Amino acid sequence: MHDFFSKNGFLEVKPPGFDYTSTFFHHVSDSEKDKILKSRDLGGKEISPSLDLTIQVVKGMSGFSSKKGSSKVYYTGRIVKDLSKSLGARREIFQAGAEIIGHSNG
Repeated sequence: MHDFFSKNGFLEVKPPGFDYTSTFFHHVSDSEKDKILKSRDLGGKEISPSLDLTIQVVKGMSGFSSKKGSSKVYYTGRIVKDLSKSLGARREIFQAGAEIIGHSNG
């Protein structure tokens, strides 16, 4: 997988495994918000493990929106996901993705 993306001009990024819980609230339904695992960082802010690495990649790359052209990035990592409605159904799975972020005209 790494060879494929590298040969096609993508740069690897390493998204964080945790982010502020509020980041994920914008991407899940109200009924799913209670299912997000929560903890606190050393400063007392609520943090959660990534439920989708795409959110962190797009959030991180948004700072480059004024850059001309586009950025091709790919990422891999482990995330925690609910696989069914039963208790104990949260599993750590491997996610891989690729994004082309920016302007298509240059």
